[in-house]
Amino acid sequence: SPPPLITASRLLKTLYLFGGLSALLYGTSTYLVAPMSAALSDSRHELAAAAQAHLDTLIGKLTPLVSEVPQPVLAQGERYEDRDDVDSDGDPTEMFHRDIGVQTSPPPSRPSSPSQEEKISVAEAQAKKAANIGAILSDVDLTIASELRESSNLQDGIEDLKKYLDSLMYSPPTFSYGAGSAFGAKRDEDDEIGRVKREIRAVKGVLLTARSFPGVGAGVRIRLVRE
Repeated sequence: SPPPLITASRLLKTLYLFGGLSALLYGTSTYLVAPMSAALSDSRHELAAAAQAHLDTLIGKLTPLVSEVPQPVLAQGERYEDRDDVDSDGDPTEMFHRDIGVQTSPPPSRPSSPSQEEKISVAEAQAKKAANIGAILSDVDLTIASELRESSNLQDGIEDLKKYLDSLMYSPPTFSYGAGSAFGAKRDEDDEIGRVKREIRAVKGVLLTARSFPGVGAGVRIRLVRE
């Protein structure tokens, strides 16, 4: 006859195998999966907190740039509630404070009716701000251009002054000892001789130029003849 399917040894082996597998699954879940899940949850919380902090910083920087701050978005079914009564009645002793009857500012004027007030849309407000910024930038551009012109004029004046000082530095000194002095007469003769020599050199230069460049020499010769 065939041996029975369920025996004591097979049952014990099955129980041992099931117990080992259960212990393995429990150890894996307790010492491996649970720490990883906790670390992942902590990382997600840190990421959400960092993103919220950066969003708050960005909103704080963008708030002054808009003309109207929108109301926070509520979930579906919720309604905006006026909490002025809660704020005003939160402190009962506030009504009996000694400064409650002291007026420190003039009474506000009565506002006009809402129908007469002109409502400005967000786009119009942004357009006005952009126009103001453009006007400011144009004024800055004009100021920079005027400063550049002034600096250019100052640079031209400095260059003229340098040229004048150079001309004073390299100009030959002149001496005058009177009309009847012999040295003065000698000086006049030397000046006349030097002038004649310069004219001779100029004529030689014109001739050399005419020999080297016939067209230019002819033009210079015609100018000398006219003079």
